[in-house]
Amino acid sequence: MSQIVIEYEKEFLRLKDICTHFNLLETILEID
Repeated sequence: MSQIVIEYEKEFLRLKDICTHFNLLETILEID
């Protein structure tokens, strides 16, 4: 059971990273 939770945590962090990355891209594009 805890293995599933760990996998879920990793996926969630990865998605958060992707969202942060796109937010940064958006900000950079708006500045230009």
